[in-house]
Amino acid sequence: MIIRLEKLSKRFETRSRSVIALEGIDLEVASGELFVLLGPSGSGKSTLLNLIAGLERPFSGRILFDRQPVADPARKLHLPPRERNVAMVFQTYALYPHLSVFDNIAFPLKVAKEPDQEDRVKAAAGMLKIQDLLSARPAELSGGQRQRVAIARAVVRRPRVLLLDEPLSNLDAQLRTSTRLELKTLQEDLGLTTIYVTHDQQEAMSLGQRVAVLDKGRLIQVAPPEELYLHPADEFVASFIGSPPMNLVVASFVSGNKGPLLRLAGQDLPWPGPPRPDLAPGTDFRLGIRPEDLLLNPAEDENLLRLPGRILARENLGREVLLKLQAGSEEFLALTGSKDFQEGDRLTLGLDPAKLHFFPLSQAKY
Repeated sequence: MIIRLEKLSKRFETRSRSVIALEGIDLEVASGELFVLLGPSGSGKSTLLNLIAGLERPFSGRILFDRQPVADPARKLHLPPRERNVAMVFQTYALYPHLSVFDNIAFPLKVAKEPDQEDRVKAAAGMLKIQDLLSARPAELSGGQRQRVAIARAVVRRPRVLLLDEPLSNLDAQLRTSTRLELKTLQEDLGLTTIYVTHDQQEAMSLGQRVAVLDKGRLIQVAPPEELYLHPADEFVASFIGSPPMNLVVASFVSGNKGPLLRLAGQDLPWPGPPRPDLAPGTDFRLGIRPEDLLLNPAEDENLLRLPGRILARENLGREVLLKLQAGSEEFLALTGSKDFQEGDRLTLGLDPAKLHFFPLSQAKY
């Protein structure tokens, strides 16, 4: 199932004003793809999922399933969820407490009077590894087991599209990791077109074949996880993707006697090579660098930018150490595998120009 959104917008009308929840969304999800909608609270990701499901009506634009419109306000077309053959899993599980696991999974089959109900329930339970829990009630299950029941109830219908709205957010960290891996394997086995909503960038990066980043109802960037990390489209994506977050500081290029200089943290650093043509001399911009790309006490290299600094704080993360650094007028985070650095130490920060990101100051920082 290919899902296409064309110029999709959604507004919510109140007595005093009109609130734009989504604006001009153009997007295509490939058949069989595990596609993630990522963004902070209020970005519009759940609203977008509800529009695809048919639970909400768009203000303008179109939604197409395999090139056939299922929602088009201009034509007054709006197919209800049942006719779209989508299944949705919510954050709250929404299980019936008085029914057994078997009956919870079988419920949509009974409503639709589908054949082979017992075989289909057992097959779905087997895929989710809950075949030994079919006689239990939801109150007897752990959070992870309840979530598996909810997913089994969704896939037993054999839907064309599976929609998941933050389905793992109620689980603890360890269970969330294991369930995430199982969910990815299940989706690959089923080959279902799947759209997964989350605010957790780590979850998005580990699950999605592609990730769409939303902010304030706008679609900012759509790309595979690695591309989002290495080549963020703007400052919002750069700051939202990655943990610990990218360092973002104000900088500018200025002219020097021997060539361009990068004015950073109150210092003028010789810039190797020609200046960037897209950044006018004297114009401030936001300079970004990932904590793991900051070099600490690097060997001499004429291509590196070098800043003297000192360690303000140190946090042991196990295999790595997170350092909070002061360099001139700016603070930086650095991630290193070395355990030799201690609070109060003075050191040199090395910045590789090839690892730097440049963003206009006009872009809003998240």
